[in-house]
Amino acid sequence: MKHKFIAATLFLALTAPALADERGSRGERIVDRLDTDGDHLVSLSEFKAPEDNMLKQADLNGDGKVTLEEMQKHRDARMQEREARMQDMMKERESRMDEMFKSMDTDGDGAVTVDEARAAAFHRMDKNGDGFLSADEFRRPHRERGHRFPPPPMDD
Repeated sequence: MKHKFIAATLFLALTAPALADERGSRGERIVDRLDTDGDHLVSLSEFKAPEDNMLKQADLNGDGKVTLEEMQKHRDARMQEREARMQDMMKERESRMDEMFKSMDTDGDGAVTVDEARAAAFHRMDKNGDGFLSADEFRRPHRERGHRFPPPPMDD
């Protein structure tokens, strides 16, 4: 076991520089992407700042210039879009919470007891429906997308 660890460490130590050279540094990758004339340098005409695209989008009248008023309108429109997305996300979360609550409230009294919550978690984890939880079924919920709650603690 010790020899395998040493061999793996040695392999990584020898190959890591080669892998890093192959991918290049972040700066080298950016230069490669922006350098259009192949001189491995970025001139002002080749340079595109992240703000370039935002300024083009904010140029509401298409005259090639952005006024303060255009910038403010663009910012306000982006904020409205972001707020609308957040409201949609909150509605979806609320809907999922309502569904989960209704599925846990098995007696329909408008409240969830510890026993109802435990039974809901158990049945959600019992993927094959056999009434028992295997080791695989304990692992699976944590990897599945959308799993929100950990399994209840086990009694001693």
